[in-house]
Amino acid sequence: MTNKPEHIQQIVAQTNRDLQSAIQTQGAAMRIVLSHLRAQMQDTRLRDLLGHAKMIFITGCGDSFYAGLAAQQAFLRYGGVLTQAIEAMEYSRYVGPFAPRESLVIAVSNSGRVSRTVEAAQLGTHYLGSIGITDAPTSPLAHASTCTLPVGLMPMASGATGTRSYLASMYALYELAITVGEVNGTIGLSEAAELQRVLDESLEAMEWTLSQSRAAVDALVPILQSETVLYFIGAGPNYATANYGAAKLLEAVGMSGVPVQMEEWAHEQFHITGPDTTFVVLAYPGNGRDRILEQIRGLHAMDAQVIVVAPREDVELSQAGAFLVPVFGRLPEEFSPLVMCIPLQWLAARLAVSRQTTMRMLVDEHKRDVNFHQIFDSAIAPMNPKQIQRLVKSISQE
Repeated sequence: MTNKPEHIQQIVAQTNRDLQSAIQTQGAAMRIVLSHLRAQMQDTRLRDLLGHAKMIFITGCGDSFYAGLAAQQAFLRYGGVLTQAIEAMEYSRYVGPFAPRESLVIAVSNSGRVSRTVEAAQLGTHYLGSIGITDAPTSPLAHASTCTLPVGLMPMASGATGTRSYLASMYALYELAITVGEVNGTIGLSEAAELQRVLDESLEAMEWTLSQSRAAVDALVPILQSETVLYFIGAGPNYATANYGAAKLLEAVGMSGVPVQMEEWAHEQFHITGPDTTFVVLAYPGNGRDRILEQIRGLHAMDAQVIVVAPREDVELSQAGAFLVPVFGRLPEEFSPLVMCIPLQWLAARLAVSRQTTMRMLVDEHKRDVNFHQIFDSAIAPMNPKQIQRLVKSISQE
């Protein structure tokens, strides 16, 4: 970027300042969001939809889809309803037309304008209904949804998108997971209150991680300066974090980030692993802990460079890699994406500063116009006659 005109360099510098500021102030922003969300959890229409759902699909695109992946385990553990996180086009074009009649769609889009997500919400209204999670309560998504859950996020600079909005989407989904469990009787009022206390504590956990992980990331930046590809390995709720980290690297740095499912490394990326490859392993203690350690040993056996994101308290995990980026370690695994995403935000932001890069759309109007057309202006597909016939038939049989 140093050979770009001065005004472009100024945009890059300002955008990177905005991005770092957005990351640093997320704790305070999420306190407001969480309070705003909780005030809406007693909404009768919202609780009625959750209480009648026999299956839940959480859908979205990009970060919004990853937020769904991150929250899926919480819905399964506490909600008592079979829940699947699925990318919006996969739902609206391939799965949704064959969904159970009493399935509920939770559609996530910060802008509320993403065509495939609006399409998914619209399809959901032909079943039990759809809940739109958005920061735009008058958007197409809000109009397409049976019920809207505004997240209450304060406006932020364009270069900071995908930071606070990602966390806000996760908090909204976690609150819904607790609420559906409470409505269904899967968890009692005392357990619901305890889980909300954990979410309150996650705000402090986030502040701790924001502070403690930055120095470790800054130490990594010179080591990663010449890298062209980073692999992010995760499992369970932190497979979502692996996808999210890869996306931030692509967006902010223009560097290839590759998400890898923990088990699948041994089946796929193993074959290209060697001294010239770097892996960021998301090693939060939980159901996959034993396999995480096995896979890290395999990475070392292939002479890969291994960066571990883990709590210091888990000595075996925290000392398993060549480099450690610490996170707060006393959250249940299903809520851990709230802190595990923080170091990956810092990594993208600090590499962007070092390389003097930013999201290309902010300095390239053509790229922005093409991207916005692809995401926001794509036509919403109407339900085809066979889908309508199937729905009519399923209703008549009830």
